[in-house]
Amino acid sequence: MAIVAKAAVFVNVGQPFEVKEFSLAGPEKGLALVRMLASGICGTDIHIIEGKIGLPMLPMVIGHEFIGEIVAVNAQDSASGFRAGDRVIVTVAKTCHECSMCNTGESATCHNLSVTYFHAPDKPPHLFGGYADHTYAPLGCMTKIPAEIPSKTAAIFACAGPTVFNAVRCGGVEGFKNVHTLVVQGLGPVGLFSVLYAKACGVKNIVAVSTGRNPKRQDLARTLGATHFLSTADSSCEDRVKQVTAISGGFGADCVIEASGNPDAFNEGMDMLRSRGVYLVPGLYSNRGDIRIKPQLITFKALQIFGSAQYSSDDQAKYIDFLRAHRDCWAAIDSVCTHEWKIADINKAIDACMKGESVKAIFVS
Repeated sequence: MAIVAKAAVFVNVGQPFEVKEFSLAGPEKGLALVRMLASGICGTDIHIIEGKIGLPMLPMVIGHEFIGEIVAVNAQDSASGFRAGDRVIVTVAKTCHECSMCNTGESATCHNLSVTYFHAPDKPPHLFGGYADHTYAPLGCMTKIPAEIPSKTAAIFACAGPTVFNAVRCGGVEGFKNVHTLVVQGLGPVGLFSVLYAKACGVKNIVAVSTGRNPKRQDLARTLGATHFLSTADSSCEDRVKQVTAISGGFGADCVIEASGNPDAFNEGMDMLRSRGVYLVPGLYSNRGDIRIKPQLITFKALQIFGSAQYSSDDQAKYIDFLRAHRDCWAAIDSVCTHEWKIADINKAIDACMKGESVKAIFVS
């Protein structure tokens, strides 16, 4: 079997992507060949393209929000449970299943974590990243998608959704149990999914904090369930803390999620929390600058601060289960996708994302 695949190759910082064709053979043992149905552009990708996150080699095919249909699995993997025609969500994070983290249910922070797309595209089997119309995926890096969930819907929060599920698990607030006031700092995909998930869990007060410069993001947050909005452009930190305190009945937020990547947000988030409040800091990869904090505030308020980076296949499964159980949210989720592109339009797509014109952009087949 031979397939000619098209991929957008990241050559180097400051250079345009190069769209190239690759001849792909049938998958080796342990791999599936997957045809792209929808594949998202993540904020982490933009940081890579800007040079804020280094890569071990270049050129490379990046992208990690891949929804696709299996074209073939190796004949030796017939008992894997995967077969041609299955739709799957692919992760590029590959865990070892042997270290202390993996053996204690913390595979998202595997000591030997590797990234499948750290691979030179000119060397067979060529493709592992999401910026391609076909990719290879290890069998352990895929989760099946039920037939009723549209591919585009699944792709929109393919990274943000599992990221949030891992964060709330790490912070001990799964289902936002006992969270009556939640503050979400930043309204990118992680922030927007946090709002959606909180609404589905019945959180009473969902406070969205953003710059206010992009009304579309606030409109989306409102559609997804935000109950209050605070703008960093027309209020001071002190005013916003006072407003959150008032909204919460005088105590402060039960939980704050830092999804903006703005270093200035961190101290503000701690000030917004009540005593024993939970601060979640998920998916922040790039160095956005140092901050000075007040350690005594952590002590006096007994704050619980949790970071979380990747997500596991279990988190992907939770995300898919969430979509299946909340069909009423699909239309709102679809509205988050502001741009759809073809792989051949990679440079236009990235330019729109870097200019802030897109809330969520995806490639489609």
